[in-house]
Amino acid sequence: MLLLDETLQFRSDALDALREPLEGGSVTIARVEGALTMPARFTLLAAFNPCPCGWRDTRTRPCTCEDSAARRYASRLSGPLRDRIDLWVTMAQPEPLDSGEPDGVEASAAVAARIATAWRRQLRRQRGANGDLPPASLGAGQGIGADAASVITQRGRSFGLSPRRMHRTARVARTIADLAGADAVSREHVDEALSYRGAVPA
Repeated sequence: MLLLDETLQFRSDALDALREPLEGGSVTIARVEGALTMPARFTLLAAFNPCPCGWRDTRTRPCTCEDSAARRYASRLSGPLRDRIDLWVTMAQPEPLDSGEPDGVEASAAVAARIATAWRRQLRRQRGANGDLPPASLGAGQGIGADAASVITQRGRSFGLSPRRMHRTARVARTIADLAGADAVSREHVDEALSYRGAVPA
């Protein structure tokens, strides 16, 4: 697992160097004497603030950044790198916690059990993780029938998604369906997967 805190503080060329291992699970180092390819499969967790000052959309302090500055800051992640990140989650400013258990929060043990069940479903179906499925393997055998494939294509055209992003959307939708215990991927699973797509800031 690779955790990048304050991701947008890294140089753009350093971030773009992650594209190859994120896509293929390997990295190639080329020098005058030759090239060496090594395995580099990892899970990337990238955390960053929404703007340079860090206070945009919070209630604690007003943001001092102009909209153009916030857009430039967010655009340090290139489009090709964004395409290789499956899930985008925006964290709101937390509320002050009281002494009790927050309402509606699922216990960690229940989450772990649900994930373990979803993992067993993947192993039974294809002997591997959904995240390792190539585009050609995503079809009826993985519960992505004509209807689900049509929704992915339609949504992809509407949102201007790249083929890579559509492929990753299909894999995320398949995982969401597994977590829900569903054999077939539905329109709702696709739409939830697309809600995590990480659109480029306007």
